[in-house]
Amino acid sequence: MATMSAYGLTVDAPEGWDGSIYKRQEHAFTRQNRSAEQLDLHAVEFQPIVHLSSRPLPVVRGDMGGGVVGDLGPDDVFVVLFEYGGASTDQALFTRHQGVPWPLALHDFSAAALRTQLPGQLGTQRFFSINHRSFMLYVVLGSEAARRRLLPGVNAALAAIRID
Repeated sequence: MATMSAYGLTVDAPEGWDGSIYKRQEHAFTRQNRSAEQLDLHAVEFQPIVHLSSRPLPVVRGDMGGGVVGDLGPDDVFVVLFEYGGASTDQALFTRHQGVPWPLALHDFSAAALRTQLPGQLGTQRFFSINHRSFMLYVVLGSEAARRRLLPGVNAALAAIRID
């Protein structure tokens, strides 16, 4: 896959992996019949999200992997890098870890870290800040049995992410 770059994020997905960098868009129906004051009051600044997967990503999917993780095979991986707004950079959740939280180790993964627990899958979540930006890293492994084999690919994918 070619290099992807947007919103101060650059990703070189590993060979055979799929990926995207995007911002959620406000749908037209959320703006219907609202005054300019209402729109300003309820304005949301959507932040960048990176998705990487060892399998093709569906066009329609949730930010945290809805529509993806349920279809992971035992040798698949799904990675989310979710940016939070600028005000969160100073919050303790993000300031505890300055800089990227990878490479990851086998003990970083557990079923308890999954947003939706599916049989055999493992996950990890890491909150961090870098370059005055705050992020959450979420990784899902398709199976506990394959974690030793999957971890090098996960770390290679993470090493190919650059944050400006």
